[in-house]
Amino acid sequence: MRWVRRMVSELIVLPILRIGYKLEVRGTEHLADSAQPYLIIGNHNMHMDAWMLFRALPRKLRYRMAIAAAASDIFGSRFRGLAASFLGNAFPFSTDGTGVRESLEHISKLLDEGESVLLFPEGRLTVLGPMQSFGKGTSWVAVNSGVAVLPMRIDVVRPGFREGRWLPHPRASVRISIGKPITFAKGTSYAEATAVLEHAVLTA
Repeated sequence: MRWVRRMVSELIVLPILRIGYKLEVRGTEHLADSAQPYLIIGNHNMHMDAWMLFRALPRKLRYRMAIAAAASDIFGSRFRGLAASFLGNAFPFSTDGTGVRESLEHISKLLDEGESVLLFPEGRLTVLGPMQSFGKGTSWVAVNSGVAVLPMRIDVVRPGFREGRWLPHPRASVRISIGKPITFAKGTSYAEATAVLEHAVLTA
């Protein structure tokens, strides 16, 4: 499945994204060690943000990455859930208060197995921002796993779709800024870690 997913991404999905969006990536020097697993976090401000972050990452990292997708939204539809699992290696992540602990423990297990995990700490989509407060679940994983957190910020320079229009803007553009990886010592308070991660994404 990993091989099939890679072929579909390289031959179909990524070429379509390149046609639809110009992408500028900053901070690639912070990805010198792309072989290690990361807890990747970003702001959640466009419908295709997971794919934009995926596109910005080096191949070695992007194809060893799982995506935490809202269980009630993406996996609320069988078709969308299957598509997300197949194309993005996504898994259901609880955001409604039930099953959150199990979701966080599953992320920790994936990180232990050497898989990077992409997570949107805001917990909900806010198209074009502003960025919402982060939940403490991300900090729980970061502090208890000891894995480096890779902050990434998405700035929609020119939206791809406008209200009332069916065709994408011909000069749609997105900028992605990659910050320095962050690790937390055991015992760091979740509130402190959350504040650090919010600041890291905002200033990436």
